[in-house]
Amino acid sequence: MLSAYMNVNRLLAVTILLVTATSVFSAQQQDAPPKAKQPKPASSPPAANRPRVRITSRQPILISVRAKNVPLSEIAAELREKLNVAVSLSPLMQKQRVTLEFDGMTLEGALRLLAPHPYVDYMVQGDSTSVPQAIAIYLYALNEEPPSTSIALKNNAQTIIVEGNTETINETSAQRNNPDEVKPLRISLEKGKLLVYARKQPLSAVLYEVANAVGVPFEVQYDSNELIDLNYKGPSLEDAVRTSLPATVRLYMRTDLMTFEAKPLLITLVAPAKAL
Repeated sequence: MLSAYMNVNRLLAVTILLVTATSVFSAQQQDAPPKAKQPKPASSPPAANRPRVRITSRQPILISVRAKNVPLSEIAAELREKLNVAVSLSPLMQKQRVTLEFDGMTLEGALRLLAPHPYVDYMVQGDSTSVPQAIAIYLYALNEEPPSTSIALKNNAQTIIVEGNTETINETSAQRNNPDEVKPLRISLEKGKLLVYARKQPLSAVLYEVANAVGVPFEVQYDSNELIDLNYKGPSLEDAVRTSLPATVRLYMRTDLMTFEAKPLLITLVAPAKAL
């Protein structure tokens, strides 16, 4: 009987200790300062939705794109950064989202997949075997007004060249008697064929007449005294510049990538590159 009474007392003591410990823990929890709420990390768009544009570093330039329901403007921004070329979108194309996946496309092929009606402005250098250099890209929708040519020509103004020596306007009798003294210059554009014939003519004068024949402005950035002999008959102004004119000549042209029609915009004469 005594043993049972002692066991009851021990159980009662243990119960009192547990109740006391629980009360003390609850009081400590109430007195403790509230924990500061941790800010949630900023959510970023899923990696799968980010456009990935890869461009080869060697010629010919090849482009690969991975994009799933992303704004076309984001792809244009990556092209602008990686090609170092101005890229413009029409107001309608600025609102478009695209899903694309392709590898190893040429610039022109890639642009035709990005927009229904793309355009590219190129710079063609004289005496060059390299491909024309893209300097501006325009991504447009069907039936939109094409981009203005003033974008490419915004800093350029037509230059007028006065041919010959202004101090001796009329031919002398010696020139009339000696045909070798005469400096002929003939330029024509017929049925898509360009003819340029020049014999000991100022390069600036030849370029001015060529620009008049094809209907584009001519800009002089360098006062050249160079005389040239030229006998070109070929398919295009681009071919004439690359194969028959010196490296100081630049031709700017626009290609409509829907129709593949190329249109000259400007001819420029620049200073020769400094020798290293």
